[in-house]
Amino acid sequence: MSYTEVQDEGCLTRLKNAIAGVVFGFIIFVLAFPLTFWNEGRAVKRAQDLAEGKSSVITIDAATVNAENDGKLVHMTAEAVTKETLRDRTFGVTINALRLKRYVEMYQWKEKKETKSKKKVGGGKRKITTYKYSKTWSSSLINSSNFRKPEGRRNPTSMPYNSNNWQAGKVTVGAFRLSTSLVNDINSWSDLPPAEAKNKPSRATVDGSYLFIGSGSLSSPTVGDVRISFKAVTPTTVSFYSKQKGDSFEPYTTANGGTLQRLSVGTHTSKELFEAAEFENTIMTWVLRFVGFFMMWLGIVLILKPFEVMADVIPFLGNLVGAGISLAAFGVAAPLTFITIAIGWIVYRPVIGILLIMV
Repeated sequence: MSYTEVQDEGCLTRLKNAIAGVVFGFIIFVLAFPLTFWNEGRAVKRAQDLAEGKSSVITIDAATVNAENDGKLVHMTAEAVTKETLRDRTFGVTINALRLKRYVEMYQWKEKKETKSKKKVGGGKRKITTYKYSKTWSSSLINSSNFRKPEGRRNPTSMPYNSNNWQAGKVTVGAFRLSTSLVNDINSWSDLPPAEAKNKPSRATVDGSYLFIGSGSLSSPTVGDVRISFKAVTPTTVSFYSKQKGDSFEPYTTANGGTLQRLSVGTHTSKELFEAAEFENTIMTWVLRFVGFFMMWLGIVLILKPFEVMADVIPFLGNLVGAGISLAAFGVAAPLTFITIAIGWIVYRPVIGILLIMV
């Protein structure tokens, strides 16, 4: 199902919008520099934090609490367990687990907007906007009143049940007690059979791994039908590093003022955990570098956009000018990004920064 709108935009209107975009382009161009500079400092400091932790961490035995390790960065591998029983009282689900989750989804209409533009002789542009409608399972309410064409596509305004989470108050690893933040990082979820739900609504049926409530079926649902699944994190082996505090843990503070704490499910050495953190730091650094470059490039494109709009009096000429602006923006943004990165390294790592500037 779809609905299409056609809108013609004149040359003067396009030029007015392009001139307004110059201000926005200038703003994001300027903001790209502090973002790129800050990212280099963040990357260096994080690398220093991880290097400090990697050199000072000690692996301890979970069986006993050694007071001499208080305040130190420690690494441990042990089974995380609890004696508590978690309960979803609404549906009567009970299980001995570290974490329990009820996940509720409703079958609803959704709208997808697609816009295509075609330049016209004289500098105008024709916009063709297509609104496509389909049905999908969603864990949040989709407001159909905001649809371009809501007629015949009304979604319910509330859910009969909400998603929810429960977590054991005391989770232990050997003689130690895991902090709440570490328990939050244990994400080895496994499905619970819906038959575990003892308090099923009268209209509910079990269909595969779901508890289904509605007038249709799971294979052929209708708008407003609901499916509910249950997941749990049962006792499992975890590896982590954190600061020992008595018989529990808290994030370790480095000399730079950064924090160190990481947990992964399974058996991992401290070296493996730190290497994973170093890899994440590298990925984050390059992502933010690209964001900074893109902001510079887009800012320049928007600043020069009025020239493309004026050249669009002849569409072919406008396309050439637009391509030239994009290439020029790349040619300016790339070296500016590189120089900003180098300046950041001069501040944080002078020798490497000077070499980058020379390059």
